[in-house]
Amino acid sequence: MSADNLRYNAEKQFEPALFRYGVVCELEPLPSDKPAIYKGDFAAFSQEIAAIGYDAIELHQRNPARYDAISLNNATIDAGLVIA
Repeated sequence: MSADNLRYNAEKQFEPALFRYGVVCELEPLPSDKPAIYKGDFAAFSQEIAAIGYDAIELHQRNPARYDAISLNNATIDAGLVIA
């Protein structure tokens, strides 16, 4: 089974995932033609996104090198999500 078919469960262990549902988020202001549902504090909206039942977060940013990938990944793991 590939990593694409796994997700974290409540015990933060990988389990098979039949379907994945993700939501688009932005870490910085983007043009209006780039829609994003969540904006602002990543850790806070990660928890909210997980609470309403999403499995993944799709991040939109112009310059990924501006962000601490380890911190972003840890926030998603803490919320039980993955970055799509």
